[in-house]
Amino acid sequence: MSARRSKPTHEQAFAFLKSRLGKGCLAPCTGQDYVALRAWFYLVELWGVADLAGTAAAERALAHVLDGMQHSVWPLAKAGIPGVLDWSHEDQLWPRLLALRERRAAAA
Repeated sequence: MSARRSKPTHEQAFAFLKSRLGKGCLAPCTGQDYVALRAWFYLVELWGVADLAGTAAAERALAHVLDGMQHSVWPLAKAGIPGVLDWSHEDQLWPRLLALRERRAAAA
């Protein structure tokens, strides 16, 4: 039996987004947005498998990666979470990140 390699995380997430939102959903992305989304999906994967310290670090990093993409691309980041983890994680992770960003902005 041969071992099958799965797609890299970002490719899996992009394929999921295209099936969920349509083939042209990534068209609004600039080169920077595209790279930020790739990083985003690897950090989502880390968040899903990490221990408590790793989860907290992944959340901080995810909140910062949002700064690297246009606000109009944020819905793609949110919608792609189930392409890496599970459907329930979209509603679990996204509000945590928005709250973390609000706390960070209030502290600044």
